[in-house]
Amino acid sequence: MLRKFGSLLAQQVGQQARFTAASRTFSSTKALHKDPATQEAEAAPPKNILVEKDKNITLIGINRPQQRNAIDSLTASQLCDAFANFEADDTSPVAVLYGVGGSFCSGFDILEISTDEKEEISVDILMRPEGSVGPTRRQIKKPVVCGINGYCIANGLELALMCDLRVMEESAVLGFFNRRFGVPMLDAGTIRLPAMIGL
Repeated sequence: MLRKFGSLLAQQVGQQARFTAASRTFSSTKALHKDPATQEAEAAPPKNILVEKDKNITLIGINRPQQRNAIDSLTASQLCDAFANFEADDTSPVAVLYGVGGSFCSGFDILEISTDEKEEISVDILMRPEGSVGPTRRQIKKPVVCGINGYCIANGLELALMCDLRVMEESAVLGFFNRRFGVPMLDAGTIRLPAMIGL
C-alpha cells in the first residue's frame, strides 16, 4: 500500500514539475515575443505628470499618489516640460495644477537623496536653475490656478505659492514642516510667502 502511494506521489510530483517547467518556458517565450507597442510602453518612463486639455484649459496633475505626490528629479523634469509646453501653447490661456489622489504635494522626495550611493549627498538635483520640484524659481508667463487637497507641505507649498490663485479644500494641510529639521526653503518660498501673508 505504501509502495503504491509512493508511486502515485512520485507521479504527481513529476507532473507538477513538468507543468512548472512548461509554464516557465511559455512565460519566457511570451516575454521574448512581446509586440513592439508593449515593449515601448514598458520601456517608457512613468507618467508622473499628467497633462490634458479641457477645452482651452490645460490641466497639469502630479501623479505619484503612493508617495503623496512627493516630487523626485524625474517628476520635476516632467513638470518643467509640462509648463514649458503650456506657455508655448497659444490656444491655452490658463492652467490648473493639481495632485492626483488624496494629496496635492508633500514636497521633494527625500528617498531619492537618501538612496544616493555617494559618500556625500549630491545637491545637484536640488540646485537646478528652474527649481528642485519644478519651475518654481521663475515666473510663469500665463495664469496658473492651484487646486489644493490633502497635504501641501514643504516644496509642495512652494509649488502652490508659484501659482497665481489657490483653491483649497477645508481639510487641506499647509506648512513648512521641513523647517523643524533645519531644511531650508529652496524654491522661492522665502520670497513669495512673506509677500503674500506679510511679516
